[in-house]
Amino acid sequence: MTRFTSFAALVALALGSVVPFAPRAAAAPKTSALSITQDGADLVVKMSVTANNSLHVLWTGTVDSGAAVALRYYVIQNPDLFVRSQKQVEVEWRIPNRKAGAVKLSVQEVFQPNSAELKALAPQLKELAEVGALFKSLRERD
Repeated sequence: MTRFTSFAALVALALGSVVPFAPRAAAAPKTSALSITQDGADLVVKMSVTANNSLHVLWTGTVDSGAAVALRYYVIQNPDLFVRSQKQVEVEWRIPNRKAGAVKLSVQEVFQPNSAELKALAPQLKELAEVGALFKSLRERD
């Protein structure tokens, strides 16, 4: 139980108020913005999103319901690190054993990782929080 509590506290600390856990109300990108290619048996879908030109953590996931696949993504950033410019972040999904045109695709900007994905994200989120805290403390000294 202590491990879980520590892990939950780490995730909460790293995420802070930066990441809402519900889908954003923003409109999904049009399908024309998606790049769809076939890599052997896998369907590879790519797109770019605009983010602040600072450190980020990218989470991607899919929900495959047979005839349709929801492509989910979320760019996590720490506002303590924000700069006055933007960058393009490439988002990529690999959908195994699917053919282009044989499945309906939709894009959702939502953060709903499962337990294994949260565990994999934890070190990246911890680093994002630590770098942000360091920069914030340096700015406050000036």
